[in-house]
Amino acid sequence: MAPERISVEDVIIASGISSGSLYHHFGDLNGLIDAAIVVRFARGVDWSIEVLGQAMGQARDRKDLVERLHQVTLRTQSPDRADVRAERVRAIARATISSRFRDALAPEQTRLTTGIAEVWSGLQERGLVSPSIDPRAGSLFIQAYTLGLVLNDVSDDPIAFDAWVAMIDVVVSRTLVDIDTD
Repeated sequence: MAPERISVEDVIIASGISSGSLYHHFGDLNGLIDAAIVVRFARGVDWSIEVLGQAMGQARDRKDLVERLHQVTLRTQSPDRADVRAERVRAIARATISSRFRDALAPEQTRLTTGIAEVWSGLQERGLVSPSIDPRAGSLFIQAYTLGLVLNDVSDDPIAFDAWVAMIDVVVSRTLVDIDTD
């Protein structure tokens, strides 16, 4: 159910708590909805850090890293994850109009950026990714191209999934990892 369609009565019936408990713990219904959105966002953060961390952390050399990142791209960019991307965009948009929500979401977004940046730094130390890219900038770039796919998700003339993956593979191999795969 869309957050804007949830009522206090819906929450009370579904949870079995009193309205007093709801207001005591969350302040109001929007506080509860904000908390639920942050929890869902955090689960996505955990998943993203785990998937990228495993792939990047286990890479033996640059070519292996490129192949592992290709597999991550197939998972994270999949058309089946369009709803996850849209949910993330809605959360980010909500943070731009509500300072209270932004304050709640910001630590999770920072955790995601930091988690990926830490993996990136480890790869730099191992000589597997370009040392000229700031790890936090690299982390943000990875997140940005996933969010950017939302534009394709809502297009009436979307680009082919294979074309998107091929473009990411070129950017990863020739810019981020800095190898020529031809």
